[in-house]
Amino acid sequence: MSEPIVAKTPSRDNWLSAYNLGMGLAGLLALLILSPNTLWRQYWGWILFFVLLSMTVKRSGFHAAPRISHSLVGMVDVSALLVFGPVIGGWVAALSGALYLLLNALRRGRRKRRTLLELPLFSGGLKALITLTCGEVYQLTGGELPLSALTLSTLLPLSAVFVTWFALDHLGWAVWSWLQGGAKELRRFLRSVWPTSFLVEFLPLPASALMALTFAWGWLPFLMFAIGLIVVSVVVQRLVSARQQLEARVSELSTLAETGRAIVEAQLDIDQLCELIYQQVSRIVDTSNFHLGLFEGDDLTLKVWVVTGQRRPSQTFSLAAGEGIVGWMRQTKRSLLVQDFQREMKSLPATPRYISENPPRSAVFVPLVVGEQVIGSMTIQSFQPAAYTQDHVQTLSLMANQAAVAIANAGLFEQERIRARQLALVGQVSRQVAAITELDTLFRQVVYLVQEAFAYYHVGIFTIDPVTELLIFQASTDSSIPLQNYCCQLGEGIIGWVGEQGEPLLINDVSQEPRYRFTEIWPKAKAELAVPLRVETKVVGVLDVQSDQIDAFDEDDLFVLQALADQVAVAIRNASLYDLERRRRQMAEIQRELTQVLNSTIELDVLLNLVLVLLSQAINCDTALLLLRSNDTFTIRAAQGVPAADDWVGHSFMPGESPHLDKLIEARHPLLLFGDDDNTETDRLDALLGMQVESGLAVPLLAQEELLGGLLLLAQTPMPYTPEDAQAAQVFAGQAALAIENARLYAAQQEEAWVSTALLQVAEAVSSLNTLDEILATIVRITPILVGVDRCAILLWDEQAQAFIPAQQYGLPLDKVEMFWQLRLSPQVIGLEKSETSDQSFAKELIPLLSDQDLRILPLQTRGEIAGFMLVGHDAELYVGSRRRTNILTGIANQAAIAVESDRLAQEAAEKEILARELEVAQEIQSSFLPKDYPDLPGWELAAYWEAAHSVGGDFYDFLQFPNGHIGLVIADVADKGIPAALFMALSRTLVRVSAFTGRGPAKALERANHLILNDTRSDLFVTIFYAVIDPATGQMLYTNAGHNPPLLVRASGEIETLHCRGIALGVLEEIQLQEKETRLNTGDLLVLYTDGITEAINIAQKEFGVERLSEVARLKRREPALSVLTHVDAAVKAFVADEPQFDDMTCVIARRVS
Repeated sequence: MSEPIVAKTPSRDNWLSAYNLGMGLAGLLALLILSPNTLWRQYWGWILFFVLLSMTVKRSGFHAAPRISHSLVGMVDVSALLVFGPVIGGWVAALSGALYLLLNALRRGRRKRRTLLELPLFSGGLKALITLTCGEVYQLTGGELPLSALTLSTLLPLSAVFVTWFALDHLGWAVWSWLQGGAKELRRFLRSVWPTSFLVEFLPLPASALMALTFAWGWLPFLMFAIGLIVVSVVVQRLVSARQQLEARVSELSTLAETGRAIVEAQLDIDQLCELIYQQVSRIVDTSNFHLGLFEGDDLTLKVWVVTGQRRPSQTFSLAAGEGIVGWMRQTKRSLLVQDFQREMKSLPATPRYISENPPRSAVFVPLVVGEQVIGSMTIQSFQPAAYTQDHVQTLSLMANQAAVAIANAGLFEQERIRARQLALVGQVSRQVAAITELDTLFRQVVYLVQEAFAYYHVGIFTIDPVTELLIFQASTDSSIPLQNYCCQLGEGIIGWVGEQGEPLLINDVSQEPRYRFTEIWPKAKAELAVPLRVETKVVGVLDVQSDQIDAFDEDDLFVLQALADQVAVAIRNASLYDLERRRRQMAEIQRELTQVLNSTIELDVLLNLVLVLLSQAINCDTALLLLRSNDTFTIRAAQGVPAADDWVGHSFMPGESPHLDKLIEARHPLLLFGDDDNTETDRLDALLGMQVESGLAVPLLAQEELLGGLLLLAQTPMPYTPEDAQAAQVFAGQAALAIENARLYAAQQEEAWVSTALLQVAEAVSSLNTLDEILATIVRITPILVGVDRCAILLWDEQAQAFIPAQQYGLPLDKVEMFWQLRLSPQVIGLEKSETSDQSFAKELIPLLSDQDLRILPLQTRGEIAGFMLVGHDAELYVGSRRRTNILTGIANQAAIAVESDRLAQEAAEKEILARELEVAQEIQSSFLPKDYPDLPGWELAAYWEAAHSVGGDFYDFLQFPNGHIGLVIADVADKGIPAALFMALSRTLVRVSAFTGRGPAKALERANHLILNDTRSDLFVTIFYAVIDPATGQMLYTNAGHNPPLLVRASGEIETLHCRGIALGVLEEIQLQEKETRLNTGDLLVLYTDGITEAINIAQKEFGVERLSEVARLKRREPALSVLTHVDAAVKAFVADEPQFDDMTCVIARRVS
């Protein structure tokens, strides 16, 4: 028999220690007393051999039950007794037993007093006493030592030794077990060791006698027997280990199967399943230290907790992510086998968390995994190192997987059962609220039904006002709360946050929540749960529940309230739709009645009052006003809800007097008004009403984008109006605007008919007249008849006088007539520019003349300018100012202006006709100045082209034939256009011809002409001239240039020469000196004279024709006749400018020598 593996127990510890020390000291003391002095010197070698053999055989032992070891060591110890006697045999048994436990403790690192001292001492002492006792029994029964042969006489002594050895060994350890764990441990010990000990330790003991005989036969047989014993011990150890493993595997599989069946058959109750799993694990492995826990968020709840065999109550521990080995296991979903915490502490994936002062040495940690989620953990621990193997991990993992699925299913079943119960309750509440169609009743019923069903401290419901975006308190289980005075902004507090975000919020301790806003309304609130009321994706309100207990809500409450809130939101929507449909039917009926009223009369005041009466029936209000607008001024035309409503009609409000009306002008759409709006304290309308307007509805009266007026619905309570009210009021406003527009159109139609008749009479009266005076005289006489004024006068603008002078008058007193005809009003005196149209700026100048209380001045406008004024006056105040008379007067003034303009246009047409005729004569005269025919010169071709930009121009050319046969060529350009240039051209042509025929050379002739021009003219005009004299016979050409464009000389070879010559234009300076040059024209040469109207001709791209293009045309066409060259030049210029108008005179002269 060998010792069990020690389990640390808190009881009987002192008695156990005394027993260990007493037994050990007694055995050793007995050996020391009985041992002779020469014992060790004589037998130390054999003692050492037997001790080593005993320890080797003991090391080859096995465990038939946990913590109990078995071996054939008894054969070695008994054989030593039979060979050497009880003393030496006692030393062999004592030393082997003590040294084995000591070395084993050191090998396993169990360095405590009990493992290093008490147990080795106890084992050695017990073996010593057993050996000494067995020796005495052997000798008393007739046995002889040493044993030399087996005879019948040795059977009794040997049998007594075997029985005594077996009994004393088990007795000693039985007492040890009883001291360690009491009767329970003793029973467990006896049950676990008896069968195996009898077979392995008692039955092989007779072989010890055979071993003793082999020792007597010699050392070789004994050595072979010892080796055989060791081999047999090892074989038995292996066979037993294999059998134990097979039995353990079968047992584990059987247990797993039974566990699976038990789990399937078990009820879906988590606590019962956890207990069942514990019982099944206990069948496989020692569960003296065991826990099975389930995760709930960051908490681990131990459903089964066993410490040193004692059950402890369930407990919950906070476990942060990754904290401890259990946290690591939850994070990684991996099992962990720890063989020895002390040795493996540094290599562990996480630091273990101990709750005991005596931590375990080995453990197995297994997660409970379902899918990708770890729902719990299972752990077994031992105070012995290497108490578990990988087989334990595998077996426990399989059981953990089965357990995890069962626990998860049980959890789901429990959740679904709770949800079903909750949803049934939600359905019950939903069915009750679904039948309610009145919103106020619905709100009250919801809060009371929720409180009744779930027993909350307080239940409240809020809705979001779509206009103000405020959360309005609609109902509460506390009837003492003044609902109309409680509202909150979106985002403010827990309720405001839920309304803004559209997400539920669960707060189990409001004192720790920064979003919580304390209020005296609910002083006992300690926990709060608010859920949004959503219709599809739109948040319409918040359902808020409160508790007077901390940690009163959980996820189930959130689920139930969210489901209930969804149903309530649908009920609110349905009730709102029902209410909306009811109001629509009511509105349709009122609109039908309104349409009948509008079709029954065209009296505007009657219509407006009927509109307000019907509007008050459709929308509740304290006061209703209808105002019409004229030039930003609002005037009350109908009133309801005020005393003496007729007295209110006629009150007007200028801009800035009523912010309500000013906002209506800016917005032009329905507005909800509130008492806390800016500037309402200065509203004259509030002062007139004698009340503070807390809220209101302002609706514009619009007709074709024109603001005709407005409807005002005012209340002394906050926020009674909704967007639906605004929509309904807008319908009435549209009908009212239509009625107002129809009435105005009817009045305008009547007025337009009268105005058209009056203006037709004026038109018929003046159509038969011819002169402006007759027309104006008729107008001033017919105007008083048609309009009913006393006086009428007309002033017209006079260009010569630069003032407005009288044209006609009628009705002036005789003493004022002469004063009127002497009247001269300049723009400066009047105080306005001639193009302005104000009719009041100079009325003060005319009132003394006309002496009228009511004076109207109407401008006569033609082509954006004032051609005159028509003055009308009457002695009665406010008589002329009506709209109808104003329209008639404006029409008459327009007809007078048309008459003035027509007379002006007739005069201008006559003047233009005379001017056109004069220009035609001037053109004929100017054309007569130019040569009619080209001189006939043998061997020469001449051609010329002239075109004025206007009817007449400043360009000219001339051919001078001298008596000596020479020919003079002149081309000139006056620096102007039109008639002045034509006159200056005629003068210049005459003076050049006079100077040329005096026989002077070209330069002297033009210098003489310049002197004559300056003497005969006083204008600022000047002329540029090119003058050349050619000898036709030789082609010699003498020329000069007075500031003109240099001609082009195109040689027959195509080479082009520009004939530059220094000189200034004529008519600029009195004394000038012109340069004179000479050249020769050969046969085929071409001379081109031109003015800048050709080279500076501009096309649509604002580019000039230029000298280069002119040169290129002349070069290409130099072999053609002079007239053809001239035609090509003209065509090239016309093609270049295209449709652009001619802006300058164009002249060109071509001279070509053909032989």
